Amino acid sequence: MAFIEHRHPLILNEKYYGAEGDVCYICKDALHSRLMHSIYRCCNSNISDSSSSGDDIKPFFSSQMVKKSLGNTEFCVRITENEIDCSKLFIHRSCAELALTISNYHMHPHHTIFLKSEMRASCNICSQGLTGLLGYTCRECWYYFCVKCVTSPRVHHPGHNQHELTLVQHPASFRCYACQDDLYPPSSSCQCTICPFWIHLKCAQLPSLLKYKFHRHPLLLSYSLPQQYLRFRHYCSICHATLSPTQWLYHCANCRFLAHISCATSTTKTSQRLSSSDDEYKNLVHLPMPDETSVNLLRQLFIEKMISNHNASNDTDSSFASSSSIKGAARENVLINHWSHEHHTLVMINKHDAADDHLIVRDNNGDNSIVCDGCTKPIYATEVSYACHLCKYFLHRYCAKMPKQLQSTRYQDGLMLPDISSYFFFICNGCKFPSSGMRMMTEKGDFQLDIGCASLPRSIKHEAHHHPLTQHESGLNKECTACLRDIDDYEIVFGCDKCRFYLHGRCALKPYKIIHRWDRDHPLSLNLNLDNIEDHPHDFNCEYCSEDIDPSAWFYHCRYCDISFHIHCIDLFYRYSHIKFGISVDIDHQLHEHSLTVVLNERKRCCGICHRQLCNPLSYAAPVLELSSRPVQYITDS
Repeated sequence: MAFIEHRHPLILNEKYYGAEGDVCYICKDALHSRLMHSIYRCCNSNISDSSSSGDDIKPFFSSQMVKKSLGNTEFCVRITENEIDCSKLFIHRSCAELALTISNYHMHPHHTIFLKSEMRASCNICSQGLTGLLGYTCRECWYYFCVKCVTSPRVHHPGHNQHELTLVQHPASFRCYACQDDLYPPSSSCQCTICPFWIHLKCAQLPSLLKYKFHRHPLLLSYSLPQQYLRFRHYCSICHATLSPTQWLYHCANCRFLAHISCATSTTKTSQRLSSSDDEYKNLVHLPMPDETSVNLLRQLFIEKMISNHNASNDTDSSFASSSSIKGAARENVLINHWSHEHHTLVMINKHDAADDHLIVRDNNGDNSIVCDGCTKPIYATEVSYACHLCKYFLHRYCAKMPKQLQSTRYQDGLMLPDISSYFFFICNGCKFPSSGMRMMTEKGDFQLDIGCASLPRSIKHEAHHHPLTQHESGLNKECTACLRDIDDYEIVFGCDKCRFYLHGRCALKPYKIIHRWDRDHPLSLNLNLDNIEDHPHDFNCEYCSEDIDPSAWFYHCRYCDISFHIHCIDLFYRYSHIKFGISVDIDHQLHEHSLTVVLNERKRCCGICHRQLCNPLSYAAPVLELSSRPVQYITDS
């Protein structure tokens, strides 16, 4: 301060938020930013300004003009009222306390450098013009250095209010604590004088409130992941990459919109999950399907395509020659003998025949309809099918074409042999669900799939990811992005190894809309992320299990009623959707003498043999048998 002369005392304010137009009198740098500067200002100005804190103001009374002898010259900076209004007088503390001489300056250690004003040269380090500014000069070498290259101003930032920061004037290579980017920055930085905290200057100057053009609410700057979000893993709503709990971010408290600071401040909306054009992957199946009916029809198309591909590769037509014998020629009344139901002849039925009451059985959703014994999916009224009236045994027309041997998309190097289980049930290795329909086994018999899983395509395109997803042979060490559950070995999984994005086969086929009995007025929508849900600051709670839903997982939600479900809670009996209920099964007569009916156990019952309570929905009601390590309940028809 000895080289500054002003008629009024100067007061130190260690944490000053600069207003628009505030500049340092010495170095001419603007003070208006997110940084809090240590500055001197005239005591004659209004120190009760809202940009100042009373606790940070310390009196400093300058002495009368004190002249420092620098050789044969006297150096002094006189600040007059005619030159600047006292209310606009600001001086960085680092500028006001500049040393008049510096010895052993690391960029010029050979000679002493001297503080000088009114230089007409450029800085030998950064090439900044020094006309009208203070700077340092070497009188022997005639080197010139600007104040920024010699000093390091001290600043404060609310993102690190524990310690004072040093404003590093030159670019440096480091990992920024704010954006966690270690690229070489094009500007200055702020470094803590005590701890390793170090941020880019551009990050330090980020606004606390940001208007993002792709979101209708203003975004708030947070210096770490807000506490209410720490329970679950979160992803950037723009690029969908993982958000670190310690990095700075912008967020919307109303919508759970969270974004990296670099993504939120970008002028373009760049996303890793932007959907590709239909033309780019036009040969792939695009998911999700609109509703459950569409999913069932899609599964039927998969099976039909698997059979047609087999016929084409073996130069056979689409007739039943490979799977059954035709006994009639009339299209309206064709009789076939099928290998899956050898003891009776199957007859073709059309939509009028399907309405007969004696053919109706209870489907997997508890509704009355015709269910195919091959793929265990509904046979719609407009579809042609084959039936055994006596046994209530039905097959889609394409399921009736199933040959006794074909190549599955799951195993390219080995044949799969279609079969039916002698125990009525089997566990599909692809989805881990019990099934009562046709199965496909390897020649060794060590692997089995229901025909729905066996017919899934090798690749799909899902809206949740911008790359195609390909079937993987093993799901070990993988987590399903949809349900956040581990994927078992040999379980069917679609994935993108490049992005480590994986889906269970069953999760990939989840429909976009579902009608639920708890909200029959509105369909529930599948939410792949939170982009489409606005004004929902509180957690999503599953209506069935009453647990909070991890927002990074897929879930079903009704925005009108504000009800939500985990994808595994939306249909508790989905695990048993490959079972045909309502049919009769003969078992060992030593256990029970009558035929038993397969039912969905929706109430408490006790086992007829061990008298323990049956808790498994898949049941036959009466005695209990252990089939595939699962309790099965039987109900007598008599």
